[in-house]
Amino acid sequence: MKRTIQALLFVIILLVGSALGTPDKKEREWQEGKLTDISSAPFTEGTIGGPAHKEKIIYVIDAGKYIYTFSHLHFPHDKAMPVTVNSVVKFAIEKSKVYLLDEDGKEHDLKFEKKALKDDTRKD
Repeated sequence: MKRTIQALLFVIILLVGSALGTPDKKEREWQEGKLTDISSAPFTEGTIGGPAHKEKIIYVIDAGKYIYTFSHLHFPHDKAMPVTVNSVVKFAIEKSKVYLLDEDGKEHDLKFEKKALKDDTRKD
Protein backbone atom coordinates (compact mmCIF):
# COMPACT_ATOMS: atom_id res chain seq x y z
CA MET A 1 0.00 0.00 0.00
CA LYS A 2 2.81 2.38 0.96
CA ARG A 3 4.68 1.65 -2.29
CA THR A 4 1.53 2.27 -4.32
CA ILE A 5 1.06 5.67 -2.71
CA GLN A 6 4.74 6.52 -3.25
CA ALA A 7 4.53 5.47 -6.90
CA LEU A 8 1.38 7.54 -7.39
CA LEU A 9 3.00 10.59 -5.79
CA PHE A 10 6.07 10.11 -7.98
CA VAL A 11 3.93 10.05 -11.12
CA ILE A 12 2.00 13.15 -10.02
CA ILE A 13 5.24 15.03 -9.33
CA LEU A 14 6.59 14.05 -12.74
CA LEU A 15 3.42 15.20 -14.50
CA VAL A 16 3.28 18.50 -12.65
CA GLY A 17 6.99 19.09 -13.19
CA SER A 18 6.79 18.38 -16.90
CA ALA A 19 3.74 20.61 -17.28
CA LEU A 20 5.45 23.50 -15.52
CA GLY A 21 8.67 23.01 -17.44
CA THR A 22 7.03 22.79 -20.86
CA PRO A 23 7.67 25.88 -22.95
CA ASP A 24 4.63 27.64 -24.37
CA LYS A 25 3.42 26.71 -27.82
CA LYS A 26 5.32 28.38 -30.60
CA GLU A 27 3.91 31.80 -31.35
CA ARG A 28 2.46 31.74 -34.84
CA GLU A 29 2.63 34.57 -37.36
CA TRP A 30 -1.10 35.06 -37.86
CA GLN A 31 -2.44 36.68 -40.99
CA GLU A 32 -5.97 37.79 -41.77
CA GLY A 33 -7.90 37.13 -44.92
CA LYS A 34 -11.43 36.76 -46.24
CA LEU A 35 -12.70 33.19 -46.51
CA THR A 36 -14.21 33.37 -50.00
CA ASP A 37 -15.15 29.74 -50.61
CA ILE A 38 -15.47 26.29 -49.05
CA SER A 39 -16.02 23.26 -51.25
CA SER A 40 -15.75 19.51 -50.85
CA ALA A 41 -15.03 16.51 -53.01
CA PRO A 42 -14.99 12.77 -52.31
CA PHE A 43 -11.55 11.37 -51.57
CA THR A 44 -10.52 7.73 -51.25
CA GLU A 45 -7.23 6.62 -49.80
CA GLY A 46 -5.97 3.09 -49.48
CA THR A 47 -5.38 1.58 -46.08
CA ILE A 48 -4.29 -1.84 -44.88
CA GLY A 49 -7.92 -2.70 -44.15
CA GLY A 50 -9.16 -1.43 -47.52
CA PRO A 51 -10.15 1.92 -48.95
CA ALA A 52 -11.10 4.77 -46.62
CA HIS A 53 -13.78 7.06 -48.02
CA LYS A 54 -13.23 10.62 -46.91
CA GLU A 55 -14.04 14.16 -47.98
CA LYS A 56 -11.46 16.69 -49.08
CA ILE A 57 -12.56 20.12 -47.89
CA ILE A 58 -11.04 23.04 -49.82
CA TYR A 59 -10.77 26.49 -48.21
CA VAL A 60 -10.02 29.57 -50.35
CA ILE A 61 -8.77 32.70 -48.58
CA ASP A 62 -8.24 36.13 -50.14
CA ALA A 63 -5.35 37.68 -48.22
CA GLY A 64 -5.05 40.86 -50.27
CA LYS A 65 -2.09 40.32 -52.56
CA TYR A 66 -2.49 36.52 -52.68
CA ILE A 67 -5.28 33.97 -52.93
CA TYR A 68 -4.49 30.88 -50.85
CA THR A 69 -6.00 27.42 -51.20
CA PHE A 70 -5.81 25.01 -48.27
CA SER A 71 -7.33 21.57 -47.74
CA HIS A 72 -8.32 19.16 -45.02
CA LEU A 73 -9.32 15.48 -45.19
CA HIS A 74 -12.05 14.18 -42.93
CA PHE A 75 -14.71 11.52 -42.79
CA PRO A 76 -18.14 12.59 -44.13
CA HIS A 77 -19.79 12.09 -40.73
CA ASP A 78 -17.26 14.38 -38.95
CA LYS A 79 -18.46 17.73 -37.69
CA ALA A 80 -17.71 20.66 -40.02
CA MET A 81 -15.30 23.39 -38.94
CA PRO A 82 -17.28 26.39 -37.64
CA VAL A 83 -16.29 29.08 -40.14
CA THR A 84 -18.40 31.35 -42.33
CA VAL A 85 -17.84 32.12 -46.00
CA ASN A 86 -17.19 35.85 -46.65
CA SER A 87 -15.97 36.39 -43.08
CA VAL A 88 -12.49 37.42 -41.96
CA VAL A 89 -10.40 34.51 -40.67
CA LYS A 90 -6.96 34.21 -39.12
CA PHE A 91 -4.43 31.76 -40.48
CA ALA A 92 -0.72 31.00 -40.17
CA ILE A 93 1.47 29.31 -42.78
CA GLU A 94 4.44 27.22 -41.63
CA LYS A 95 6.05 25.41 -44.58
CA SER A 96 3.46 22.98 -45.97
CA LYS A 97 1.22 23.21 -42.90
CA VAL A 98 -1.43 25.81 -42.30
CA TYR A 99 -3.23 26.65 -39.09
CA LEU A 100 -6.70 28.17 -39.31
CA LEU A 101 -8.61 29.62 -36.36
CA ASP A 102 -12.31 28.81 -36.37
CA GLU A 103 -15.06 31.04 -34.96
CA ASP A 104 -14.46 29.58 -31.48
CA GLY A 105 -10.71 30.35 -31.60
CA LYS A 106 -9.73 26.69 -32.01
CA GLU A 107 -6.74 25.87 -34.26
CA HIS A 108 -7.19 23.44 -37.15
CA ASP A 109 -4.34 21.89 -39.15
CA LEU A 110 -4.74 22.20 -42.90
CA LYS A 111 -2.56 21.32 -45.87
CA PHE A 112 -1.11 24.07 -48.06
CA GLU A 113 -2.36 23.54 -51.63
CA LYS A 114 -1.73 26.72 -53.63
CA LYS A 115 -0.72 30.38 -53.48
CA ALA A 116 -1.79 32.56 -56.41
CA LEU A 117 -0.94 36.17 -57.08
CA LYS A 118 -4.21 38.08 -57.10
CA ASP A 119 -5.05 39.64 -60.46
CA ASP A 120 -5.42 43.38 -60.20
CA THR A 121 -8.12 44.07 -62.78
CA ARG A 122 -8.67 47.68 -61.73
CA LYS A 123 -8.09 50.27 -64.43
CA ASP A 124 -6.66 53.51 -63.04
